[in-house]
Amino acid sequence: DPGGRCCLPLPPRSHPSLIPSRPLDPQCGRKPDALKTWLTFKALGDAGLAARVDRCFDLAAHLAQRVRSSGGAFVLAAPPSCTNVCFWFVPPPMRPLPPPSELARRDHPIHLVAPHVKEAMQRGGRALVGFQAIDVGGQPLPNFFRFVASNCDTVSREHIDEMLADIAAIGAAFELPATRDSPSASREHTSTPY
Repeated sequence: DPGGRCCLPLPPRSHPSLIPSRPLDPQCGRKPDALKTWLTFKALGDAGLAARVDRCFDLAAHLAQRVRSSGGAFVLAAPPSCTNVCFWFVPPPMRPLPPPSELARRDHPIHLVAPHVKEAMQRGGRALVGFQAIDVGGQPLPNFFRFVASNCDTVSREHIDEMLADIAAIGAAFELPATRDSPSASREHTSTPY
């Protein structure tokens, strides 16, 4: 970037008034990344780094297996790729979730679940979970959770199970917003500040 920035300075979704500090971060850029990679190799060696990568793949596989065996409470948004696992939590009133080909619109109510759960988990100090909506094969998919196993030294299978339990507890309490035709639609939506 000619301006010296290494990333887009986007404010967090839940705190749009914050000024992002990432462009000012001295750790941001190719040279610091190369140094961090070299230091990691020096500290862990080939075998240590291989063990760390294997652990990340193991945790991603564990999460994917838990999603597949959830009985429809969690649904994979796409097949796992590397250590990425993309999934939806499906609140009980929305089950069974239609196949992704039928979710190719962002007005499906499942689109609202991930932002709601992320905000509640972040506000409660439980976890910082990422979500996004993307186009897959030209089809727009609603917001889904995206788990990326990257630092697996401090994450266990139990942590992943706790995260899924938290997502399920918060997501199960999710209520669909009122439609324009319902009597509660005239109520003004208010949110509490952080």
